[in-house]
Amino acid sequence: MAVVKPFRALRYVHSRVPRLNEVLSPPYDALSTDLQLRLHLRNPLNAVRMEFGQDQPEDDAVENRNVRAGDFWRGWRDQGVLRRDSVPGFYLLEQAHPNGVRRGFFAVVKLEDLESKVILPHEGTLHASVEDRLQLLRATKANISPIMALYRDPHQMLAELFFDLTDEAMPLVDITDDSGTETHLWYVNDPQALESIQHELAESPLVLADGHHRYAAALAYRDEMRAQTPGWTGDEAWNYTLMLLVDVEDPGLQIQPQHLLVNPTPEGSAPVGTLPKDFLAQLDASFIVGEKTLSGPIPEVAELEEGLYDLSEAAERKTRIGMVRAGEPHFYILTMHEGVPIPGKHSDAWKRLDVSRLRAIILERMLGMRDVDAADKEAIAKTSDLREALMGLGSGRYPLAFFMNPTPPEQIWDLAQAGELLPAHSTDFAPKVPAGIVFNTLEGTL
Repeated sequence: MAVVKPFRALRYVHSRVPRLNEVLSPPYDALSTDLQLRLHLRNPLNAVRMEFGQDQPEDDAVENRNVRAGDFWRGWRDQGVLRRDSVPGFYLLEQAHPNGVRRGFFAVVKLEDLESKVILPHEGTLHASVEDRLQLLRATKANISPIMALYRDPHQMLAELFFDLTDEAMPLVDITDDSGTETHLWYVNDPQALESIQHELAESPLVLADGHHRYAAALAYRDEMRAQTPGWTGDEAWNYTLMLLVDVEDPGLQIQPQHLLVNPTPEGSAPVGTLPKDFLAQLDASFIVGEKTLSGPIPEVAELEEGLYDLSEAAERKTRIGMVRAGEPHFYILTMHEGVPIPGKHSDAWKRLDVSRLRAIILERMLGMRDVDAADKEAIAKTSDLREALMGLGSGRYPLAFFMNPTPPEQIWDLAQAGELLPAHSTDFAPKVPAGIVFNTLEGTL
C-alpha cells in the first residue's frame, strides 16, 4: 500500500509573518483573477506569488510567473522568511467550517504510478494544467500547495489517536480566514506516535480528492529527475509529494455540489439554446417532475437556496436534480423513477452518481449532446456558486441550469476503486487546503 512518511516542513517564521492568515492562498485552480490580485496586494509575502503569480505582458519562456515563483522560494528561504523544521514529523490539521470540522494530517507520500492502484484517481486531467504545475515544480523544486487524498480508517483508530495528540496540546497555528474557517495545526514528532500513524495506514489505498493535476505533474517531475540521476535510490525527496490525508468517513469532509449551466446547441444550424419541443414530456418518462413557482424569470439566490433544501430531502435514497429554464419562473425537481436503465458500459459505482445519470439520461439521450466530458464552456459551465449560475441563466448563453446535491465521499471512493473517472474539475472539496501552512522541498533526501 501507500508509503507515508514524516517530513521536515518549511513554514513561515512568526517574527517575519506574525499574521499567517495574511499570507495563505487557495490552490491555483480555486483562484479567480480578482482574488489573485487581492492576495498580491494584501501582503508581499503571500504564498500566491509562488502558487499562481500574476502573468506579465513581457513574459516568455525565460521570464514568467513560474520562474518568478522559484525566485521567491529561494529568496524567502535565504532571507529567513521560511525556515525548515529540524526533526521530521506529521502535521495534524483541523479546519472548522460552517458545516463541520474536517481533520487530517500532512505527510509526504511516495509517488506511485497509477497503474499500481496504490494511489487512485477519480477525475481525469487536462494537459495544459499538468504542464503548468510541472513548470512550477521545475522552477521551485518544492511542493507549494498540498494534494488532498483520502484513506480508510474503518476502526477509527487514527481519529482516536489524533484526539489524544491534540486534546490538550497548544496548536502551532490558530487562525481564522476570510471565509470564517478556523484553522489549527499541530506538529507531532514523537517516534511512537509517528509509528502508530504509519501502522494504521499500512493497509489502506489512497484516493486522490483534490490535486489530480499536481499529482500527474509530480509523477512527470519524478521521471525527469530519475532520468537525470544515474543510480537513484528511491530515497530522494522528489520520489515523494506533499499530501493532506483525510479519512473518507471524516464527518467534516465536504464536497460542494457542482451545478451545470447547459447550452445544447452552442454551434450548428439550430438557434443557440434550442431545446427539443417535447423536452418536458421526455423528462416525465424517467423522472417525477415536481415544480415550485419562483417570484419571476430571474429568481433570487434565496429562492434557489430554498429549492436546494427541497432537493436534498430523501437524497440518500433517490436521485434528485433541480432544473431552471431561462426566462421561466419555475424551479423543477426531477426525482428519478426506480429502475430507469443507465446506458453505457460503466461500473455500478459510476451509474449511481447523480452527475452520471444527468449526463447519460438528460444531456446525452434527451438533449443529444455528445462528448460531454470534453465539452467547452460554451456548451457546459460548472459552478458551485448560485450567483454565478443565475448570471449564466440571465446572460442568454445558457437556456438551462441543473442544480445538484453534493456527491457523498463514499461514492467517490467507490468510483475510484472501480477504476472509473469523472471529467476534470467535477468535484469540489471544501474548504480548500491553502498554500502557505506547510511547504515541502524536493531537494536532497528525506
